[in-house]
Amino acid sequence: MQKSLSSRSKLRVGVDMTVLAYNREGIGNFITRMFGHIYRNPKHNEMIEWVYLTTKEVKLAQGFASGVRTAYRVAQAARKAECDVLLSTHSHLLPILFPKTIWLIHDLGPVIHPQLFGLTQGGFRSGLFRGLFRKAMQRTSLVVTTSETMAAEIRDFAEEKEVIALGSGLAREIHPPKLDSPEHKAVMKKYHLAAGNYFFSLNTISPRKNVDVILKGYIKLCQNLGYNNQTRAKSLPDQPKLVISGKTGWDTATLFDMYREAIARFPNLNLSVNVTFTGFIDSQQADSLMAGASALVYASSYEGFGLSPLEAVAMNTEIIISDISVFREIYNGVGHFFTTFDADNLAEQMEAVLKGEKKLTRNRIDAILAKYNWQNVSEKLENAVLSAW
Repeated sequence: MQKSLSSRSKLRVGVDMTVLAYNREGIGNFITRMFGHIYRNPKHNEMIEWVYLTTKEVKLAQGFASGVRTAYRVAQAARKAECDVLLSTHSHLLPILFPKTIWLIHDLGPVIHPQLFGLTQGGFRSGLFRGLFRKAMQRTSLVVTTSETMAAEIRDFAEEKEVIALGSGLAREIHPPKLDSPEHKAVMKKYHLAAGNYFFSLNTISPRKNVDVILKGYIKLCQNLGYNNQTRAKSLPDQPKLVISGKTGWDTATLFDMYREAIARFPNLNLSVNVTFTGFIDSQQADSLMAGASALVYASSYEGFGLSPLEAVAMNTEIIISDISVFREIYNGVGHFFTTFDADNLAEQMEAVLKGEKKLTRNRIDAILAKYNWQNVSEKLENAVLSAW
């Protein structure tokens, strides 16, 4: 029989860690980093006993309705472990299946922008997801999320719920390479780059990341600078390049068709050489490419937080970002903002960076990193849990 909360010295909180079995990026990375910090800091365990429900305790379901059956098994494991509360790290089903839950919502994309997440607006799957989401929102005890912008969206969706913004921290340990180190030079040589003369994009390639806008903006930049004119180009510095890194997600055929068409349409820009799609890269390559770039370009139209720009800021690399609410909240004062979807405006911001316009200062970098780190996130989560029970 489960012991009453009053008979225990600590609140026992189960944490669904099964997401790590299939998602080590995004949500999985957030969970790994946050609970890695909590695990290594005993003070976060004085009042709360965190019970990690991994694939050792929960056998992942396969085949039909695997997500539903896995969520049911997580709830069963939480009961077996006599958890007082269950933290749902990604599933909208756990608040329905377990009596007391904290629901970590990273964003409302599948609910309010289903077309950006592979769901048809008004379709059966979209309607079913939205219905279950509303039911889960009614059942959950507390909602936590990654930004004040996202908290406001959730409150608009469910006004009666308490929603607490935790913030976020760096998605990985940042190790800025020395630009004259052999390791950094090897990455530059591999991709035929010169430090300070290329733009870098790092994200999963999917519709909401708007990599097509980045490509159009880059082409417009090169045209504005005169590289499409062979005679004029001879007197210009080396053409800046564009490096696009990240695994390929869904619905990318249109992007790559556009890229091939652009190669044929703008032969003088030599896009097959000056634009590189690297695919997935490891952290060492990511650090080198980020550190050597003129700027990171991040064109997403919807995010719960947006971690790549934070990594760039930590490396003192300028960021050119879409003008969406969450980026204004987090990166105001350190970002070069362009009108979302506007390739011409993006090209203007890229040109400004090439001409030496800078937003980053040591004070601004220190201020943003002092605000967004895993120590702050962990404390906010702990306080939210203890205040609710």
